Amino acid sequence: MTTVSDADGTSGDLYIDRVEALSRATVRRRFDPHVDIDWDAPENALDDNDPRWQLDPETSPLAATDWYAEQPLQRRIDMGRWTTANTLKVTLQFEMMLIRGVVHYAGKLPNGSPVFRYLLHELIDECNHIQMFQEFVNRTGEDVPGMRRGARVIGPILGFIGGYANVIHFIGVLCGEQPLHFQQTLQHRG
Repeated sequence: MTTVSDADGTSGDLYIDRVEALSRATVRRRFDPHVDIDWDAPENALDDNDPRWQLDPETSPLAATDWYAEQPLQRRIDMGRWTTANTLKVTLQFEMMLIRGVVHYAGKLPNGSPVFRYLLHELIDECNHIQMFQEFVNRTGEDVPGMRRGARVIGPILGFIGGYANVIHFIGVLCGEQPLHFQQTLQHRG
């Protein structure tokens, strides 16, 4: 197995080339949730009574229960809207944990590091995701907490530690974030 620190320098050069290519690609393809999404367009309005808020039994264990099925339609709609908003809130909180660790890690990189530039481009993208998720949560009208209180308290600490244990931090955040993205993908397909 070849690593980026091998003595011949070729794999290190390949690593730097890839990081620089990623930076260039990030500059070419941008997303701004307040430019690219017309939040006030009629087709983007969130209707509190829209039956599409209901949870899908194929993707939500709660929706697969008899108890959920027996609830009045409006109650199922309300539960689905709250669950969707809370899922997005948890997702943006994970994004914030990732950002804390990346900022801490990037601050330790040497001047001229192409990794620094790439990481800052990624931070911009993550901040745009956070703004998009939060805007959606705000427009649902649900005052959701997101993560449990303990996770919200320890999140900033994990971000700080992640600046030192960056590989473990990134793996941990991605392990928490990927199930949320998977759940969102299933909901969107439904």
